[in-house]
Amino acid sequence: EMTSSLVGSEMCIETASIDAWFYKYLLGIQPDPSAPGFENILIRPRVPQNLSSASGTLETVRGPVAACWAQSGGQLSLNIEIPFNSTGDVTLETSGFCRIVHNGRIVWQKKDCFPMSQQAITLRVLPGKHSFVCERDI
Repeated sequence: EMTSSLVGSEMCIETASIDAWFYKYLLGIQPDPSAPGFENILIRPRVPQNLSSASGTLETVRGPVAACWAQSGGQLSLNIEIPFNSTGDVTLETSGFCRIVHNGRIVWQKKDCFPMSQQAITLRVLPGKHSFVCERDI
């Protein structure tokens, strides 16, 4: 929580902490420790039930990384953009979902006859724009 009593460098530190939390946790944008310089970007958004959407763009040495998610009507939509000369590992929670679609193609579907042991899936994506839709169990 920021207060008006924070000034100068204290305000910068506090604002930077909020920005870091927003990009790192809410949007889930993080550098891959095994691929320095944003050669590979990790995207794993945290989606609280009481928040309907979040979006942002993080400027990196390779270009902007964008993420935007929204939830309503029994589904979660995630749109991302990975800069040229980078790749991305997108991790999505599977708990509570019956199907996950990437750019119009089903990439994960809950199996009715088996208990769900997989809690998340990770997909490697190339530079460009990507759209994911996670459909909730009804």
